[in-house]
Formats: sequence, structure tokens, C-alpha cells
Amino acid sequence: MIAAPDRLLIHVGFHKTGTSYLQRLIFNDAAQGFCSPVDRHLLRDVLVRTSPFTFDAAETRAGLMPPLVQAAGEGLVPVLSHEQLSGQPAGGGYGLRRREREASRKEVADRIHATFPEARILIVIREQRDMVRSIYKWLVCGWEGRLSASIEQFLDQSPIERGYSPLFNFEYLEYDRIVGHFHKLYGASAVLTLPYEWLSKDPPAFVNRIRGFVDLPAVASIPAGRVNEGKSAATCQVKRWLNRIVASPNRPGSLSRAERWAARFSGRFGKYLPEALQARAEADLKRRIRHLLAGIYAESNARTARMTGLDLTSWGYQMPMDGRESGSIEHTTIATDG
Repeated sequence: MIAAPDRLLIHVGFHKTGTSYLQRLIFNDAAQGFCSPVDRHLLRDVLVRTSPFTFDAAETRAGLMPPLVQAAGEGLVPVLSHEQLSGQPAGGGYGLRRREREASRKEVADRIHATFPEARILIVIREQRDMVRSIYKWLVCGWEGRLSASIEQFLDQSPIERGYSPLFNFEYLEYDRIVGHFHKLYGASAVLTLPYEWLSKDPPAFVNRIRGFVDLPAVASIPAGRVNEGKSAATCQVKRWLNRIVASPNRPGSLSRAERWAARFSGRFGKYLPEALQARAEADLKRRIRHLLAGIYAESNARTARMTGLDLTSWGYQMPMDGRESGSIEHTTIATDG
């Protein structure tokens, strides 16, 4: 077995937790002490999309190791980062119908450990109501957004039809499941779980916690910028109506001409909507999600807090409180995944 770098970091997601910001401005910046030498598409293909019958950990390791060793030889911390390593937001981690060939989240974690048993694992989580709002808007009007379902339809847990899972599975955001499995594989000391809300509130402190995890010294400042900013709820409402007419949910690949037109129109139209209307639409979406997810994740978050030592209550996560649901907090984000 080829020896791996001492400080190999594998960032497994989740989606919509500042992944684009970390990947582009932190993990791919030599000035920050990091390097991402493996193409993200290749990483996804070999660890997520390879058939269980053909996946070979030794072969995968041999193919990915040379650029990692080279980066370490240059004094950098090599990083393998892809949010799909923790699953797809729709379909409970498996993705939409056209992606059901992808491996399950547990199987991907097992593949990662079989390939790089000496790595250190980074998991970033996000308060579930805020996460669902971001995921929903992304699937409606984000990159290749085609979803036309209402938020109630999106969160409906009854099967769409025989043999298919719901559009969204609540289990996907039960963080204790994936955190616990990585703890089992690597040991708790080799797995760092951080809340996205910390990145939103204090980016330097958040990044310095990661730096300390891989034995890099703290820095006084980090790059700032807006990466993959989310759309407003009002804009997504317009796009959702258009998706009913022009979208092809089961057609993989790039958007059709009609779908590209719908994306441009909704984006431009949304910019001219009155701020009061946009604020009402956002507040209404938050209210509906809060109602639909009331108490759903409290027990899971309590388990996550126990295994990670994180004070999730202070970050607004649902927690058991004498039968009542804990409140949420609002936070301002640096321009990371919306």
C-alpha cells in the first residue's frame, strides 16, 4: 500500500454548508497551506459512481495518491473535497431518479475508509430548517434547478409511486447517522464536525479550527467573497411556476433552451420585485418549513451533540426541551452556499 501524506484531509460535505467557499477560496489556495490536487469530478466518479461490483480500494488509492503525495512534498495539506461524499439532498442521500445508480452514503463512507484509512475527516452540518430552505430553493432555481413541487410536496414522506422514494427523505439530515458511522470507522479524534452557522458568524475562527485539526498554525484573516449565493424565495416561486411548463426533471445533462430561458427570466424578474414582497415570501417559506419539520430532528441533534461535543442549542438547532421544540436563531452569512 502506498503511504499517504500525514495530514490528508477528506471533506465530505454536506451540500449547502459553505462547500463552494471552502473548496475555491481555502482548500485550493497554497497561501492558506492547502491544495486540492485531484479533480472533483474524478473524485466523485471513483468514490460515488463506480459500481459496487467494480470498485477496488487499492486501485482507487493507487490512482489518487501520486498528486496527494506531491502536494504534501510541497509542504501543503492535500484535501479531497466533494459534497456528494455525504449523499445527494434529494432522495435521502441517493439523489433523484436518474442518480439512483450512485452508492449509498454508508457505502461511500466505507469506500473512503477502505481507500484512505489514515485520513482525517471533515463534516460540516447546518440547522435542518435552514438547510431544507436552502436545498429546496437550489433544486427549484439553482444550477439545473427543475423542481416544480411546493415545499409541502417536497417534504411529503409518502412514496411518489411504487418503487420510488419521496423527493426528500428526512433521514438525510439526521446527522448523527453519518457522523456516528465515520466515528466508528476512524475514531472520534480523526473526525471533525463543525456547524455551518459558525462559518457564517466567524469565518476566521471556523477556518482556524480546521487548520488546527490538520496541524496548521492559526491565521489572522482569510479570503472573503461571495460564492454560490442562493436565490430569494420570491424568485424561486416564479421559477417553480415556470418549471411546471418547461422543465424535464428526468432528463439529465444541460438545460434545454426553454429551461435556460426560464432560469434567465426568473432571475431578472426577481431582481425587480419589491423588497417587501421578497421579505414576505422568505418569511412565509420559513414559517411553512418550521411547521412541517416541527420536532423532527430534536432527538437526532441531541445524539449529534453528545457524540461531537457541539453546543447545537446555541446555534438554533432543534433539541428536546421538556417536550417543546427549541427556538431558532437568525444568522448572517458570508457569501457561501445559499
